[in-house]
Amino acid sequence: MIQHAIKHGGLDHLDEIIAAVKKSGGIEYTIESAEREADQAIQALNVIPESKYRDAMIALARLAVNRNT
Repeated sequence: MIQHAIKHGGLDHLDEIIAAVKKSGGIEYTIESAEREADQAIQALNVIPESKYRDAMIALARLAVNRNT
């Protein structure tokens, strides 16, 4: 069902797809992965001297994980 929706588009089974993703733990897994990646990005930025540009990149990494829409 999910593969069909990806290949052919459409929202006919959207509720069922969302339920399957939630049931499989896919949302939690994705959130945890995104948080790990953002943490790694922020750690990598720590070698750059403090500046408004570094702060902006750190804020962007956090925003990417914490946004709701």
